[in-house]
Amino acid sequence: MTKGITTAEGKSKKANLLVCAIVLIGAVVRFYGINFGLPHTESRPDESTIVTVAFGLGSGDLNPHFFHYPTLYIYMVFICYVLYFCCGLLSGKYTGTFDLASEFFTDPTNFFLIDRCLAALLGTVTIVVVYKIAQKLCGRKTGLIAALFLCFAYLHARDSHFGVTDVPLVFFTMCSVLYMVCAYQHRTARYYILAGLCAGLATSTKYSGIFLTGPMVLVHLCNVIDEKQVQWKHIPDKRIVLFFVCLIVFFLVGTPFALLDFATFREHFLKEAAHVREGHWTIVLGRGFWYHIRYTLYYGLGASLFIASLAGIVVLTKRDWRKALLLCSYPLLYYIVIGMSPTVFVRYAIPLIPFLCITAAVGSVRLCETFLHNRKPLLVNTFIASLSALIIAPSAYNAWRFNRVLVHEDNRVIAADWVERNINESVSIYQSFWPGLQLLPPQEELIQEYQDKIAQGGKPDEILKKQIQNMQVNNRPGYLVVKYDERKQTFIYNDMAIDTVPDYIIIGEYPLHWHSPKPSKELATLLTDSYRLVKSFIALDGQNSEQWFDQLDAFYVPFVGFNNIQRPGPNIYIYQKTDT
Repeated sequence: MTKGITTAEGKSKKANLLVCAIVLIGAVVRFYGINFGLPHTESRPDESTIVTVAFGLGSGDLNPHFFHYPTLYIYMVFICYVLYFCCGLLSGKYTGTFDLASEFFTDPTNFFLIDRCLAALLGTVTIVVVYKIAQKLCGRKTGLIAALFLCFAYLHARDSHFGVTDVPLVFFTMCSVLYMVCAYQHRTARYYILAGLCAGLATSTKYSGIFLTGPMVLVHLCNVIDEKQVQWKHIPDKRIVLFFVCLIVFFLVGTPFALLDFATFREHFLKEAAHVREGHWTIVLGRGFWYHIRYTLYYGLGASLFIASLAGIVVLTKRDWRKALLLCSYPLLYYIVIGMSPTVFVRYAIPLIPFLCITAAVGSVRLCETFLHNRKPLLVNTFIASLSALIIAPSAYNAWRFNRVLVHEDNRVIAADWVERNINESVSIYQSFWPGLQLLPPQEELIQEYQDKIAQGGKPDEILKKQIQNMQVNNRPGYLVVKYDERKQTFIYNDMAIDTVPDYIIIGEYPLHWHSPKPSKELATLLTDSYRLVKSFIALDGQNSEQWFDQLDAFYVPFVGFNNIQRPGPNIYIYQKTDT
């Protein structure tokens, strides 16, 4: 008996060491290149929204006035900023809030890094949660393989670099699923409460967390049936009520102004719902059902891991249909919703990745154990490890190649540095792509104006957004940044047509056709007749058939296919007016 206990403890310690090793590797994969693109604050779209809203809370107005997605993660970033400020005070870096604001306007790099590191940390810890789920459902071997698969799952590893809400949503989602598994196994109110708590936090990170109600209801129905209380009146017992109460309460803990500022919340929520329902601007890529299978999941997992995950669903269903229902009900419900939508960001599929890693692990382990039945455990484990390595290899390779591109300086940062060193101020500039070069070094006047407007009762996040927009769009005071109306074939400044053409035109070229379109015929003619090319910056040396891009996101790195990629960012061509 003692020997059996000792053996079990030894296996447990060995498994824990392996999990620690996998998590450490997962952290390296997610933190490597975390400072990409900076100080360009739009190198990853939507990060600037998180950062500016979170920083704006420091004025004392805790209403973010922003609910296009919930605010839990924004508050988490804000708490990190408070800790960062306290450390600055203790170290002597800051003497007051003015110094903090000065750093933010001068170089917000650290604020973006804090945001990204928080997301990467939550992405890394998710590996542990996935291990626990798979281990409870199917044993240690399956848990270890599931953790390994998520460690190198390309889409999850890639987006863990980004300081946005998608990866934090996955963390809270998987925590809720973990407690649902415990609720299924133990049927106690405690685990219903914990599952509801985490589901509320997930919903308060991104609204799609509400779909966690689906698997919880199924778990509860299974529990009620097993308890032989099949009468309808016994189904809505206190446990499921506690789950929903906790979900609502902890949603409001993370997004309190959904209730306190309901009018703004309702307006923003309905706009976001319309965006998902109607599509993203004028880009039409089809519905998500086929798109996410053909592109997002196929490339985001790698062909072998994707196929293994689908096979694992079949294996788990045949082995224990209840566990399959518990594990697959959320991703199925979620996939139906994003599948119906014409808004097909690849990041929308991130919540599916951990579940598919678990089912792939189930299939891999079951396959090896079936074909090597009655063989020595060492041989079985060797085959499981070898098969798992082959399955995850394509995904790990993509993650490695992505990180290798990410560590190079963004082409827009290089071009902006050249412009500031070689082009005098007091000239006009037009940029054909978005996000373009950020040329404005902040000014003390901007900092003082920000604080004065807050003192006068202005909304800090709106003031901050406006000033940052002025910094990023209008550039340095000496650079007049103009726009171009292709329909009217005129240049525009301050929403008014101007008779002159800009001194410089900066063209961005990249296979993101909406964000970096080719110059119109009229603009191309103008460039030929009145301008000369003075400088080129090449980031993408020709496109090849292996490359594929997420056309909805203005993120200037391919999703897959990294040949000929020298650095992040578009190819940039700077033209000067010939009579300048």
